[in-house]
Amino acid sequence: MEHFTLHNCILPRELLYETKNHLWLREEDNKTYTVGITDMAQTMAGKVLHFRPWKPGSLRPANKPLAMLEAAKWLGVIRLPFAVEIVDYNIELEKEAFLINQFPYHHGWIIRVRPQDEVEARNLLLNAEQAYLAYRQHFKDWNLTECVHCVGFEV
Repeated sequence: MEHFTLHNCILPRELLYETKNHLWLREEDNKTYTVGITDMAQTMAGKVLHFRPWKPGSLRPANKPLAMLEAAKWLGVIRLPFAVEIVDYNIELEKEAFLINQFPYHHGWIIRVRPQDEVEARNLLLNAEQAYLAYRQHFKDWNLTECVHCVGFEV
């Protein structure tokens, strides 16, 4: 998998990003997006302990919670800047939320959504190069050092 690396943080090139909420999105063939948190987010949050999604079939307005995560250093929600229908979630995370830290871009995916307006959704997302540039600025603004990977971390 080709990726950008910024201060030991990985940004796979084939994904889309929403950097305000530190999310990656993979566009699927059925016009849905698989969503997870970025390497930067898993570093800042620390070990993810619990995961609670909203139910599949739920319609969620822009910027409203889609799932909750509790981590060692953070308790918060996963949200997108566009309205979606929740299609599915990663049931494996109910048993082992730490998969998010180990495999943030694969087995640690969080939720699958269908945008209510595909054009709006696409316009609000960044490609990997744009996300790399945004995160490069975030590192300066937030005085961050580098991403920390747990044992078993996999790109």
